[in-house]
Amino acid sequence: MNIEEALQMVHGDKTLLAELLVMFCEDFQSFKAETIHALEAADTSALIALLHRLRGSAQALKWNDLGRQAAAAESAVREGQKYGERVVGVTQALERALTDMRRLADELMKARVGQ
Repeated sequence: MNIEEALQMVHGDKTLLAELLVMFCEDFQSFKAETIHALEAADTSALIALLHRLRGSAQALKWNDLGRQAAAAESAVREGQKYGERVVGVTQALERALTDMRRLADELMKARVGQ
């Protein structure tokens, strides 16, 4: 995550950024299950929608690596390429990002309280 860009986006409001990170975590907690279901059903429309939503949300929060991975997986699905491993890689990257986001949200809230 580019924390400087993310803080600029919220005009330096650490509490707001922490709240956005928590909202992201809540919104995407079921992403893995939804993605596995779509993969098992070979539902490319659902996969595209899931990856597109993740890409946009990650990029909005300046979590650029995750956004790029989601965009690449979305493109692979759209283009009919082998996408299974790429999509699984995105779900794994998201799981790591969710852990990092929760930790960062906690740190931002603690920093805010300490000011």
